[in-house]
Amino acid sequence: MAQKVEAQRGVEGDVWDDGFYDGVRKVHVGQGQDGVSFINAVYEKGSQEVEGGEHGNTTLLGFETFEVDADDYIIKQWRSHSVTYDIIFGHESDVITSITFYTFKGKPLHPID
Repeated sequence: MAQKVEAQRGVEGDVWDDGFYDGVRKVHVGQGQDGVSFINAVYEKGSQEVEGGEHGNTTLLGFETFEVDADDYIIKQWRSHSVTYDIIFGHESDVITSITFYTFKGKPLHPID
């Protein structure tokens, strides 16, 4: 059964909430020159796929997409995702340099690493 997790944020950036859905089918993670530039999820609502909003800024470098198997789901336990940050010259705050999600089946999904 799908569970909603409270929105969280770091020192900078905006909190966002795409709403409540049955599950996540795909996640698009945008590549910036120095790290992750945006994230956009495609959700499942009944038998339909619903595109979430883009959060962040798209770049000409494009994005990577990972898909969650129909019989799997992203877990919400403490190890459900791993994010690394770095201080990059020219940026006002830390930059997300890699992000990894984990699924119930133990499959690590790391589109940008």
